[in-house]
Amino acid sequence: MILDEIIAHFSKFGKVLVDWPLRSDTSFSMCSTASQQRSMGFAFLIYDCEPSVHLLIKHCYIDNDKYYIFMSSATINDRPVEVRPWRLSDVDWLLDPKMEINPHFTVFVGGVPRPTKASEIAQAMTSLYGQVCYAGLDIDHELRYPKNYARVTFVSMHSFLAAVKNRYASFFSAGLNAAKKVSLALFYFRTLFYFIIFVEVKPYVMDSKKCDQCCGTKCEGKLASLYCGHLSCLQYFCRPCWDEFHYGSHASKLLATHKPLIRIQNHVQVLLL
Repeated sequence: MILDEIIAHFSKFGKVLVDWPLRSDTSFSMCSTASQQRSMGFAFLIYDCEPSVHLLIKHCYIDNDKYYIFMSSATINDRPVEVRPWRLSDVDWLLDPKMEINPHFTVFVGGVPRPTKASEIAQAMTSLYGQVCYAGLDIDHELRYPKNYARVTFVSMHSFLAAVKNRYASFFSAGLNAAKKVSLALFYFRTLFYFIIFVEVKPYVMDSKKCDQCCGTKCEGKLASLYCGHLSCLQYFCRPCWDEFHYGSHASKLLATHKPLIRIQNHVQVLLL
């Protein structure tokens, strides 16, 4: 199936932009044409208007709570492909809305396949490290489709530390390594199978926390700008407290080797002091 056939089929529901990712496999990167590299088995359909998505869904049939639509190409007639609309209700998951969430027990989870629901991430991380009380997927602010990372908050420090120590996690998931979006749809051509998800896990750095050492008394009430991700610290610091804690007269040589992390908009990076 080629890109022109996909556009022709789905543009009848409205003006659409097709984003068909290329394979990242080394063996496929040597392909001579983009169409050969685009054998990922799925594509994004980005419609100009949300009603176009609803119209597409109306033309689908349902089988086992999944949406399918028939497509034809130069070689295949009426082949069913799955359409997976993204639901905003799948962005967040809470164990108990009344439960207080401790931001210090929050981890960043990177490399999350975009069809993954927040509830699925919570279930997987709970099975690996202990009870999760919150899971949230970061989404594109304009299109509101999920990015490839999430935030997960654990109930206990024990579970949080277990996740951070491992740094990487893997778990089984049913489905395709595909993606979903809101106000748009995606489809793909392969059958359902189980695959292993590998994700990166590290402490989540917030941009609106008070210093854990002085609570703002040594920095004129300003928010803490530095975070220490070393397992012996895992705290937020203002600059005076960082220097005192890591380089002061009572600091060990090991503490002096810790590197502060700072958040600049959506990026976290090491600050060289």
